[in-house]
Amino acid sequence: MTTFWIGIATLTILALALIWLPFWRRNMVAQAATDAQKRKETNLNLFNERLQELDAELAEQRINSQEHEQLKQELQMNLLQNVEQEDDVLAGRKANVAWPAVMSAILVVVAGYTYYDLGRYSEWNAPQVAAQADPHAGMDPQQLMAMRLRQMEMHVEQNPTDSQAWFSLGHAYISNSQYQQGIEAFDRVMALVGEHAELLGPKATAMYYLADQTITPEIQVVVDKALADDDKDPSTRLLLGMDAFFKANYEDAIGHWEMILTSPRTDVDRDAIQNAIAQARGFLQQAGN
Repeated sequence: MTTFWIGIATLTILALALIWLPFWRRNMVAQAATDAQKRKETNLNLFNERLQELDAELAEQRINSQEHEQLKQELQMNLLQNVEQEDDVLAGRKANVAWPAVMSAILVVVAGYTYYDLGRYSEWNAPQVAAQADPHAGMDPQQLMAMRLRQMEMHVEQNPTDSQAWFSLGHAYISNSQYQQGIEAFDRVMALVGEHAELLGPKATAMYYLADQTITPEIQVVVDKALADDDKDPSTRLLLGMDAFFKANYEDAIGHWEMILTSPRTDVDRDAIQNAIAQARGFLQQAGN
């Protein structure tokens, strides 16, 4: 039972850390950030943290690769919306302590209630059964992701013509910041099924991150191919819009995102894109004043 309580305490501390970490980080940024580049780095750090959470969900098979890609696109749009919040931080606004305090209290209450009322306390007297029920117990998100990646790699080794498996592996590589491997995986898919916008767009995104968020001539070639196949491809237009936004080319960013809204695709988070467009228009208005 001592081990059990240590585990409960550890998980509670980790959960509280996830609640309080953004609060502490925001106050630190408010004191230390001095320019727009610092704001960008902070937002990218938050983006990477949430991306790791999505990677963990993918590794635990709580979501599939298609859901992971859609959530990742939403996360990219949220990254743009957070720019305004970072501006508020630089203006000297401190994070409100009420939110993390309330969330911490809710966490403790809900965790206690769930354990004592729903958790079937007696079952913890059989740790071997619990271990068998959860073979991944004790593994952190990085270990889970590594295991999931290895399973996917073994599958494509045994089934080299499975284009869907290569497609999923490519997205998993990108989520794990293995951009070169992601590029190679999408190349394998295109060797099997041909060049299509839904493959070229993610490849261009992997190349973009590998090039330190810069659209090189090589990336532009891939982007042009994607748009030639589908001028409204969401992945490609989202990438171009983000790049334009971070360069303060707000009109270009708006143009790219408005193209996504005219796409017939049903897997697009239109509300997030409309919010990003409104954000860009707000900055454009400020720049004109």
